[in-house]
Amino acid sequence: MQTNSNKEAFISSSKSKNNDQFSEALFDAIIKFFSFAFKVLYYGFKKIPWGDWQFWVLLAINIFIINIIVSHEYHLFLWSKLLSHYIGVPKLLKILGYNLFVHKVVVVTIFLLFVFFLYGFPFYCLMNRFQNRLNRLGLTNGISSKPTIESISEEEFNRKKVVIYNGGIGIKQFQNKQDDLEATFGQKVESISSNDLSPEYTIVMLTKNNWPKVVKFSSLNNMDLPRDHFIIGHTLKGVITQNINELPHMLIAGTTGSGKSIMFKQMIVSLMKSSPYLQVFLLDLKSGIEMQDFQHFPNVTVVKDIRKAVLLLNKIKEEMDRRFSYLEQNGYREIIPERDKMDKILVGIDESSVLYMKNHTNPELNTVSQNANELTDSLAKLSRAAGIHLLLATQKVTKETIDTHIQENISGKFCFKTNTLQGSLTVLGNGMACSLPDVPGRGIWNLGNKFLEVQVPLITQTDIKEFEHKLKLEYENGERRMLQKKIDINSSSSKPQLLTENNL
Repeated sequence: MQTNSNKEAFISSSKSKNNDQFSEALFDAIIKFFSFAFKVLYYGFKKIPWGDWQFWVLLAINIFIINIIVSHEYHLFLWSKLLSHYIGVPKLLKILGYNLFVHKVVVVTIFLLFVFFLYGFPFYCLMNRFQNRLNRLGLTNGISSKPTIESISEEEFNRKKVVIYNGGIGIKQFQNKQDDLEATFGQKVESISSNDLSPEYTIVMLTKNNWPKVVKFSSLNNMDLPRDHFIIGHTLKGVITQNINELPHMLIAGTTGSGKSIMFKQMIVSLMKSSPYLQVFLLDLKSGIEMQDFQHFPNVTVVKDIRKAVLLLNKIKEEMDRRFSYLEQNGYREIIPERDKMDKILVGIDESSVLYMKNHTNPELNTVSQNANELTDSLAKLSRAAGIHLLLATQKVTKETIDTHIQENISGKFCFKTNTLQGSLTVLGNGMACSLPDVPGRGIWNLGNKFLEVQVPLITQTDIKEFEHKLKLEYENGERRMLQKKIDINSSSSKPQLLTENNL
């Protein structure tokens, strides 16, 4: 008897437990359904083109048709044919009443919800797909929370903008995962950056465009460069340029054969093309081999000796001081060549490590290197307003090759592929350069928080010779001129003589 009673109690307990489990499962299912419906409708509301007049016209036409359908009670006929099995027409009329206006409001609301669903469901699927793929990367913060996709928008040039709530995960972690992002999203990553207004959001730009195998500088000859701009290279959305006045200094890093010298040369040529008043001083401390293409340019001075290089830097420093005195006396904020009759100055140092690296076996060269560091540091800090810009190129960036104080004042950096992660971290602060493909001329352009993969245009000796010939003719014909005499490192006075109308 007791046994039967125990059995009945056990069965009753099991049924109660099953009912509780069923209730919990049903409740969870209802919550998930409403969560799903809310998200889809929310995405639909965001994706509907509210600003498109054609959408409003189409919406008005549909509402007008709905008004006719409800006015003739066709909606009740459709209900009886499709859904009367669940709720009959009489029961529906009891719920809604017989007020025609209420029927119209309900039917229009159902129609609008359907429209929202149509717009939102594909985007919901896209967001889910991207979120699942992002989760595979294993990015987590200190409390094991994962980043979440906030929005995905279509941009021009076959590009997608993916906004990610990073949850405290630094941008460098995303940049170090660029290869994984490309693999999981199935598209090339054009850039990874922080939202300037909200750092908790990370922006990933994806593109379907393909990289060109080779970009020739000659193909860009007809490009109309804005004033004082030079070419950086070809990105997945086209050729990008940079205003040197907004830079104002630049560093190029890369091993031998990576394209460092090509970048150096094409930048100089494109800047000379766009800047009518420019003096260029090239410090080529590798026996002058790389910069010999420029030694006959009328506005270029090439220095091949380390002692003369320091002497030149000292002359440039004195010129900078003279310009600051001029600006202070006249109440100006920066040098404007036409107004102030002063040329812009570009100082390019190829393989700068030779100039800055201390040679412990030679005390004299140690002193020269120390002077070069101090002069370059001063120029890097102050020369922007004076219209003086630095372009440094080196195989390896360390505190021994380029002083940390100099690096801190160089805002623009271009890094070609590095063999080690440490090399990329030293130049860019992330591993993007280490993961670059083995393509000659491919590098990472960094300005502020912007990191772009770039294909550098290939400039040949023929391109440089053709531009030299054209430039010489412009100087001879008076189409170009220097506003002041070139700084001469052999002169006793470092103050350049201003040209007057009589001696132009």
